[in-house]
Formats: sequence, structure tokens, C-alpha cells
Amino acid sequence: MSDGKVFLSYASADRSRVEALVRTLEGQGLDVWWDRDIPRGKNFSRVIEEALQQAQCAVVIWSHASIASEWVFNEASDARKRGILVPVLIDNVEPPLEFRHLQAAKLFGWKGDPADEELAGLLDAVRGLVQQPGTSAGRIGSAPLPVRAKHWWQTPAGMALGGGALLVGVSVFLIALKQIGLIGGAADTPAATVSPAGAPAVVQAPAAAQAPPAMPTATAVQAKGGVEAGGSTGRTNLLDPEEGGKLVLASEESWKHVMERKLGSNVIGTHGFAVFAFRDEKPAMIDGVGVFVEGTDRSNLKELTVYASDQSETGPFRKVASLTLPNYRNMRAPFHEFKVDPFTARYVKIELVSWQSSDGPNGYVGNMQLLGALQ
Repeated sequence: MSDGKVFLSYASADRSRVEALVRTLEGQGLDVWWDRDIPRGKNFSRVIEEALQQAQCAVVIWSHASIASEWVFNEASDARKRGILVPVLIDNVEPPLEFRHLQAAKLFGWKGDPADEELAGLLDAVRGLVQQPGTSAGRIGSAPLPVRAKHWWQTPAGMALGGGALLVGVSVFLIALKQIGLIGGAADTPAATVSPAGAPAVVQAPAAAQAPPAMPTATAVQAKGGVEAGGSTGRTNLLDPEEGGKLVLASEESWKHVMERKLGSNVIGTHGFAVFAFRDEKPAMIDGVGVFVEGTDRSNLKELTVYASDQSETGPFRKVASLTLPNYRNMRAPFHEFKVDPFTARYVKIELVSWQSSDGPNGYVGNMQLLGALQ
């Protein structure tokens, strides 16, 4: 397969309208396949299937004609599953339901202007896929959104520096408490022990001495306040698959990633929803919700709503909490944790409400936890 292989899916009635786009893509050095030349004697559907499988990117043209085309629908569905779909609207239409949450380049009435802003976004998305298969291709299409660059404190060197500074700070703090008499005493002052390899001295307090009060972990707060809370509570994460958590209904497959132990952000459509059950679909008492926020971004999830059902995954559901999430990472603990009034449920539905400052059709959603215990 040559570099820059692009499959173009469209309705045959739009052939003359998409030709200018084909020429533009080819002018960018891309190898565009758009079914004009099928060798005689070849099976039509097999040739199309092979071309689609070899493509690094599939540009799907949605129009009045193509939204009713089974061929276009099937090609778009296959491309979406492989993460290579880049949708384009040449008419002001709604694509089939499966694709409505994906942002598309809007080329209504486009006449071949190479400086068109929507065309530029389309080209960026295509380049991202053909140059780096399976990686980010911008906000257009089904590929993941751009991966954020790490802050200096998230690098190995930054974490090592932070850890060293924390040890030094703790040592100085203990020594200061000892000197002002809050711990230890003049008669029983222990000698400082020095760790190997020149590590900072750590003062050992006598067994009978009153230890300094432990620094409290940040407590969780009421969900409707939307204030961040860090620290570990020791409760079970009922969504953890190893604890029996399962995803039973969802607006799209990406929801399964919010249950993973590997932390990260996932792209989910606006107003997406998911219904979760617990081990053996037994009822559970829940008093907390945890949400991971990878870092500040205008496309991060801002608001979500939590519903509960005691009967089935299809409801009826009752609203139990509304959360407003902070737009920054919790450096005390991986998750921002929210307390909710304890409730019992066999099924919990989580629905996305809004993004931080973006009105796009999708955004970033981090890992989630439901904290509590099985009944």
C-alpha cells in the first residue's frame, strides 16, 4: 500500500460534486480511490472492500443522496470501527444516527476554494491519519482528539524532583516541631539517623512521644457543589471489572474505557449515556463518585448527571446527583471525588450534560468510579 491511501465514499448521484474535492486531495499528494476504475471482470463489491481495507483514511460524503445509500452507510460504519472515518457534509443534512455525534467538515456550496477554513480542517484530519495511522486527526471524524503534552512535573525528572523536595520538607517540619517542644523533649532527644546514599536525615520520635497530627486528606464534598476533593477513601470502586462492575447499555462503545484502571481521557459524544451494573447485578449502596480529569482543556467534561434504578437497566430511573467537574488535574490523588447522599441501586445511569467551554459534538471524558459496597 502506498503512502497517503484515501478511500472516498459517496453516492453515485454526487459524482460530479465530489470531483473537485478528489482533485484537491490528489493535489496534496494523496492517493484517492473513488471507484471510477473497476477492472472489467472484477467483482464490484470485492474490489470496494479491498480498497477500503487498504485505506489509511476514509472520507465519507454525506448528502441528500448518500444518507439513503446502504453502500455509503456500510462503508462509513466499517471506517468508524477502524478509527479512520473523516465525515464531510456537502448538503445540510443529518447523517444516520450512528454518525451524528461526529464532527464533520461542512462544505455546503464549496466551489474549490483552497483557502476555505472547513477544507483546511478536513485536510488536517486526513493528513493526521495517513501520516500516522491510528493516531489523532484533529476534531473531525472518529479518531481520538489530540494527545496533550505533559507538564514538566509529569515527567520522570519532575516527579523525582518533587519527591526529593517532599522528603526534605517533611524532615525540616519534624525538626522544627521538635525544637519548639511539640514532640520529643530535652531529656529524650533522639539522634537523627541518616539514610544511605546521603538521603535527608529523618528524626525518629520516641515511642512515648505524641506524634504530630497527620495531614488530613481532603474530604469529598457535596456533588451539587462541584468542588474538587482528593485523597483515597478506602471504599470499593463498584465499576472496577475486577470487582464485578459491568457496562450494560451505552450510547457508544467508548464508554467501556471509563471503567479501565489505566487512566486517560476518552472521546464521547455530547449527551452520551451509559448504564452500569455491579457484581451479579446485585444492589449496592453508593455514597461517592470519582472522576479523573487529565488536565485543563476546553473540551473536558463539565457537567454530568447520575440516575439510579432498583428494577432494570432500562429503568425507571430516579435522579440522585448532578456533578460539576473542575477543569484541572487533581495532584493529590488521581480522581476528583464527590460525596453524594447515600443511595441504593442495582443499575446506575450516567449522562453527559455539557463540556467546559466547547459546544462541539464530543469531548474528553476521563475514568469514573462509583464508590460504595454491595448489599
